[in-house]
Amino acid sequence: MPLMQVLADVNRYSRHPIDLADPEVGQLTFTGTVFTDSIDNWLQGLPAALPVRVEHSAGGVFHIRGAATPPR
Repeated sequence: MPLMQVLADVNRYSRHPIDLADPEVGQLTFTGTVFTDSIDNWLQGLPAALPVRVEHSAGGVFHIRGAATPPR
């Protein structure tokens, strides 16, 4: 399933908003299960499964970017 679609579903259950900061990353295919009671753990492990970087902003939002995208 495209990561963009997975995030749309996960955002319904997440305590913190998750933003797809790089639209092309949304096309990456994610295969697996996301448990709604451990979304923070899933976010921490996502870079091991896909070429992405997960950043947590001071405002509480998680941003998912391509691994090669310069930090902002």
